[in-house]
Amino acid sequence: MAGNTELAVRCFRRAFAAVEGIPGPVHVRYTACSNLAGGLFHLGDIEGGLRFGLLGLEEALPDWVAKDPHAAILLRRNLVRLLIAAGEVSRAREHVDEVAVLAARTTSPRALIAAATTRATYEMATGSTDIALTRLEEALARARSVPAALRDTLGCLV
Repeated sequence: MAGNTELAVRCFRRAFAAVEGIPGPVHVRYTACSNLAGGLFHLGDIEGGLRFGLLGLEEALPDWVAKDPHAAILLRRNLVRLLIAAGEVSRAREHVDEVAVLAARTTSPRALIAAATTRATYEMATGSTDIALTRLEEALARARSVPAALRDTLGCLV
């Protein structure tokens, strides 16, 4: 979510509102929830981000996750960040574990970088700083050839 996060969040809120009343899982709602979770994290609205992240998990159909593991990893990454920010590190573990499972099913560089930064975020929060920094250095080396992943990777390093 490079650029104007406040504007992006407003846009994703409109997308969510447009499909909010449609019954059953809706892919646009799933995507909007994931993006709102990430955007609200960056804006410091941890409670709102968690609400949308957990709603996104409810929306996720196995077929969508199988077809786009990168999107599923990003949703879980957002939840890990939000849970850690909320002081609920132990709850983040299940999402870190699921990210590892999803990453094992893909060769997408962006997905693998997102999985590495997710794990490193958790490792930092649990005191495994040396391991986390090594993982982040490796992710940064990969991200240098994947511009779309570079900003998130650098953000995780900070």
